[in-house]
Amino acid sequence: MPRSLDKCSNVDDLRDLARRRLPGPIFHYIDGAADDELTYRRNMAAYDDYDLVPNILNGVADIDMSVEVMGQKLGLP
Repeated sequence: MPRSLDKCSNVDDLRDLARRRLPGPIFHYIDGAADDELTYRRNMAAYDDYDLVPNILNGVADIDMSVEVMGQKLGLP
């Protein structure tokens, strides 16, 4: 379970974080549903279409691993 917002990678992580951080009545009011929970299920299904993508390995196509040693550029580190 993530302990901070920047560590959340999906909606379930956000929900778990909210459950731990918010007072119980407030969390249950926001998270709760009524009657047959049809709207709740539809809302949760809509979130399944989205991914929270962190900026890890972003733009790795043009990486230059070369280094300069004693004024000379080497292709390997």
